[in-house]
Amino acid sequence: MDPSTDAERLADACAHALLDAISRLPQIPAELADAMATARM
Repeated sequence: MDPSTDAERLADACAHALLDAISRLPQIPAELADAMATARM
């Protein structure tokens, strides 16, 4: 990894990608769906 990479920006991009991937899963448990709704606010 390039040492000049902004770690905070990289972490934010990874978090958004993870949230997007989880939201596309069928039959997400209610507690996870609630957490997803909160995270996207």
